[in-house]
Amino acid sequence: MLSEKEVQTLVERHNTLENLKDPLVELVERFCNARQTSYNGQAAPPEGKLGNRQFQDLAGKANATKSVNEIKNFIRYQIARDGGWRQDNFGEELLVQLTKVAELARNDPELHIQLVRLYFGYLNRHIRYLRKIAKAGQGGER
Repeated sequence: MLSEKEVQTLVERHNTLENLKDPLVELVERFCNARQTSYNGQAAPPEGKLGNRQFQDLAGKANATKSVNEIKNFIRYQIARDGGWRQDNFGEELLVQLTKVAELARNDPELHIQLVRLYFGYLNRHIRYLRKIAKAGQGGER
């Protein structure tokens, strides 16, 4: 059974997390929009360079750990092995984004990992959206 103080702490953490969702989505959108010049006017890397599966794997890694450092390690590994992660410093800039997420968490490690998990989920969704829009603009799928 949780004490009243523990319940209050959980409620406060939940409310804090809920209040940070919009700023987190905006962080994802700004990251993608700032990269438009890197990808010939597109806000997402071309699928051939960095596939949807890699973004799913990244979100999956974030959900499978409590360690932000493990996620950073995974991103660095991807940078080392795959050119898509190196193209226009995509992977390195993604690491910078984790610093911005940490600022939102304000030195709360549990909140930090929750925000990182959400960030990569939102990034995965937003990139899929951007790719679909780009494809539709080129006369592809709708």
